[in-house]
Amino acid sequence: MHQRQVAQIETVHCLGWTSQQLDAYIRQMLATFERSDSVAMESFSTVVERPVDCCPIRPCPLLV
Repeated sequence: MHQRQVAQIETVHCLGWTSQQLDAYIRQMLATFERSDSVAMESFSTVVERPVDCCPIRPCPLLV
């Protein structure tokens, strides 16, 4: 398991995205990790949903 940063991906809001859009975005992120670290990744081990008040994007449309 890696304990170092292998890529930096800009935070985005997925509010209103279809499941197909989300799937395409996740596949793009996995490909970015693979290019950055030369390791094939097929999925994430866990899915984490953060509370809205922890959103790093400002202004956050969910906090309105």
